[in-house]
Amino acid sequence: MDRATSIFSNAKNGLDIMAETMTAPEPDQSRDAKNAAEAYFDVKKRGGCLRILTKIDEKNIAYCKELMKNIELRHLDDVKGNFAMSESEYMSSPTSTTFQLNAMVTVIYSNANPLVEQNRKVFETFWSVATPAEERIKEIENGVVQPKIEIIRDPQQIQRMYVDLVKQAKHEILVILPTANAFHRDERIGVIEALQAAASGRRVEVSIIAPDSLVQVTLQALNRKIESKVGRNPINHRRILEATTPITVVVLVVDKDASLVIEQKDDSQPDFDKAIGVATYSTRNSMVLANVRFFERMWEDVELREREEVVLEREKRARKAAELLQDILAHDIRNYNQIVVTSAEILKADLTSTESQSLVDAILKATKGSSDLIERAKKLGRIISQADMELHPVDLEDSLQTSVALIIKSHPQRSINLSASVKSGARVLADNLLEEAFTNILSNSVNYTETDEVPVEVQVEEIEAMLEGKRAPCWKITFTDRGKGIPDKMKDKIFTRYLNTATGAGLGLSIVYALVVERYSGKVAITDRVEGDYAEGTKVEVWLPKA
Repeated sequence: MDRATSIFSNAKNGLDIMAETMTAPEPDQSRDAKNAAEAYFDVKKRGGCLRILTKIDEKNIAYCKELMKNIELRHLDDVKGNFAMSESEYMSSPTSTTFQLNAMVTVIYSNANPLVEQNRKVFETFWSVATPAEERIKEIENGVVQPKIEIIRDPQQIQRMYVDLVKQAKHEILVILPTANAFHRDERIGVIEALQAAASGRRVEVSIIAPDSLVQVTLQALNRKIESKVGRNPINHRRILEATTPITVVVLVVDKDASLVIEQKDDSQPDFDKAIGVATYSTRNSMVLANVRFFERMWEDVELREREEVVLEREKRARKAAELLQDILAHDIRNYNQIVVTSAEILKADLTSTESQSLVDAILKATKGSSDLIERAKKLGRIISQADMELHPVDLEDSLQTSVALIIKSHPQRSINLSASVKSGARVLADNLLEEAFTNILSNSVNYTETDEVPVEVQVEEIEAMLEGKRAPCWKITFTDRGKGIPDKMKDKIFTRYLNTATGAGLGLSIVYALVVERYSGKVAITDRVEGDYAEGTKVEVWLPKA
């Protein structure tokens, strides 16, 4: 069995062939040739797909019509190379020869997956721009002039064609300039002047994608000149980032009828002929429209990015305004609260009635609660607005000790009995706000314990847990108190942001949730110290990713 017959017989999903030209088989076929042809068409009987990409002309039109009955066939003017490829094998035949299904001469054979996949990409690229056989045959039979695809290597010819295409445009011009240097080279050879003449004289719609604010300034100046003549801005511009790759391309599409793609091999050169390499000129509808789609997609992407930048800038200004308003309100309300506290303390000193003094105490307590709530709201706002801060390893023992010391200092009238078990060297992925989470948890333990003595147990253990849908090493910190507890119906709502409980301390656990879950990608849960009896105290469990 020859190599072609072997590949055809082994194919399961289909066969792709690229041929410079296809010819009908010779009448006196050998047995091997007949076997190869039969093996090829058997692929379709097994449910596989047969595709051939070749040049269709007057010489082979009859044979191609015959092939179309059983296979997918497309036409390409300038096919280079002959090869056949299945899902796992590849073979090529000599170039510059005719190609027959039953007479393939093997030059290269490989079943190496990288080579097969590389040639598959080559085939798919050409297949996507090729003309369906039905369309090509109709063109030949109707005497339609075949659109061309031309590779141009002469820099002077490329320059003349570039300028002439712009000058010939009647309706629309699309241009992509990847660098500012490309724009300035176009200025020197007269392309920009030709664009201005097309826009102002013939009222052609011109759209340019180019980098650099200086380019934008130049185009805006041109628009002002054109507007004075035609009453509108026909040169549209979208600004992109400067291309940084060694080789870039300039893309020109005129009236959706012709396109010119110019390779820039050395963008540092000021002269057009020294900067460019080869160019591809095409009037083939599929290739021109491919360049139109490429332009439109880039235009839409740039437009979307510009809108996002505007939105982000508005959000930034709104955030600054909100922060300023928050600071002003917090400052002024604290000042008013201080006046209330001072006045209430003076009033209390002058009162003799126990009932009146109780009322003043209530005022003082409510005012303190108001000030605390303002402080918590300010902290929560700061946490939310700084959600994109970079995280780093934080010593867990230091953070807990700092938080404990702060709680003890803030409640000198209470006897806080805290037992802690922390492994030395334990570190979590967090930042300098971690102590805020611990402080708020401990503060709740103190506030919700009604006795002067406040027993709190802190336990730290190293475990694996599910964080954001996957198992990860972490440190679990458990805070257990003997306060009045949290009813079951409140446990699901306790982390709801801006929840206001009876004591006015509702933002404390919102801060914990914002830090532990939203900022550090950990998790937090509330359970009863004694299962089933919330009144015996609360257990707050915190899981933080291990650093």
